[in-house]
Amino acid sequence: MRILCICRPLLAFLPVAIPAPSEGDDVAPAEARIAAEVSAERMSKEVAALVAIGPRMGGTPSGDRAAAHLADAFRAAGVDSVEVVTDEAAKRLVHEEEWFSVRLGDSPPRELTSAWPYGYSPSLAPSAVDVVEAKGDLSGFDWTTATGKAVLVHSSPRRLIGSASGAHVVAILTDFTGDFRLDPDAAFIQELPPSKTNPVPVFAISKNDAAAISAAVAAGAARVGVGLGSSVHEGTPKTVIATIRGKDHSRRLVLCAHGDSDSGGPGADDNASGESVVLEVARVLAQAKRSGGLPQLETDVEFVIWGSEIHSTNAYLERMKSDSTRRVVGVLSWDQAGTGAERDCLYVEPDDVPVNAVLVNALASIGERFAGKDGEWKEFTTNRSLGGADSYVFTDAPEAARVPAVTIFTAAFGQPTTTVPTPGRAHPAWNGGESIVVDYSRFYHSSRDVAANTTDREPWNMVWCARMGARAVIRLVGPKGALLQPADATSRKK
Repeated sequence: MRILCICRPLLAFLPVAIPAPSEGDDVAPAEARIAAEVSAERMSKEVAALVAIGPRMGGTPSGDRAAAHLADAFRAAGVDSVEVVTDEAAKRLVHEEEWFSVRLGDSPPRELTSAWPYGYSPSLAPSAVDVVEAKGDLSGFDWTTATGKAVLVHSSPRRLIGSASGAHVVAILTDFTGDFRLDPDAAFIQELPPSKTNPVPVFAISKNDAAAISAAVAAGAARVGVGLGSSVHEGTPKTVIATIRGKDHSRRLVLCAHGDSDSGGPGADDNASGESVVLEVARVLAQAKRSGGLPQLETDVEFVIWGSEIHSTNAYLERMKSDSTRRVVGVLSWDQAGTGAERDCLYVEPDDVPVNAVLVNALASIGERFAGKDGEWKEFTTNRSLGGADSYVFTDAPEAARVPAVTIFTAAFGQPTTTVPTPGRAHPAWNGGESIVVDYSRFYHSSRDVAANTTDREPWNMVWCARMGARAVIRLVGPKGALLQPADATSRKK
């Protein structure tokens, strides 16, 4: 039995040469040297290692393996300390798909390599069944014709579970992608309602595989082999926290990324790319500290990989509230840092949250200075709130616990998002017109979010994100750090 990626080929790392960063006349030599140490090859190999572990959902066996792997990787990077925290406050119902298979035809059957189960689907013993297709809005579909069969649908399957269960349907196959502009070979993965008793398994399949099944149905010869081994159980995520110590241990800057794949799929871009960026920034800064090339940091810097997106972040915030001896001065989070469908742009958000003003200004100064330089991002912009990322846990907290926090990324969601610029925010390094167009991934939350399609194809995205992070640490909490200036102190008193 293969774990997760049964009947799927191993994907080799494809090295791509990344130019060294260019030095501006007034860029500190130490900052330039540290940014030059960022390695595309190391990050790409780390993405491959994480994807090989599995979806890494918090509270699952693959999530625990990933936490152990990351703790070892941070230790090897030479940071000052590493801790693995069990997020008891984030304990919840979780799922892990240990094996699965969807095959079309009988002689011989063809593995549908796009297929991936929806989270919280029940296990299904290997079965060979006929397929019926339900088209349109399903209002006129006779479920009794599907008894003992698999049903191919082209809409969201969540509301169909009751009808499918009543008709004793064996499985549902769906190529639903909503409005997302996904690759036609990619299956969009979602979750069923969290439950140990969902009655019917659902398999996401690609548009191209759905077309093949539909053609077989029309020819009167549609038969599939389906099977799934899944586990739905109470699970407790594990968050990894590595630290490089500064002068003042009572304050800390947090660099973070969620460690789960979010959708339960391979999760190369979302979010092994973000994990790899955080680890790489830790590596280059720890290396510079050992060699004496890192300017004195005024605060500790924590590198955090959340066991479960949002849930573990909330658990951290609760621990932070009860710790009067240490204060978080700012948060940099990376999410979808490994690809971009249409642009070569580095984004920072949200720029419309008042508590973020100093943080956004500092990052914008980096983004605008290096945009278009050799080896750097082609465009840079900040944008207003899009939501859905770990950084919002900090900015949306009650006022007494609110912390400046942003997400740094190269793509968001599965379709472009157009938004108007925040008033008072200039965007001189944005070349896309008056509106801000946020780039997207063609493999968002899909079975094809693997390195070969994302991070190996465009490794420069992770390089840009890591260089931004390394420079930002020095500018934010190094000598005369932007987050430590009187303006920051004044804003905290309000």
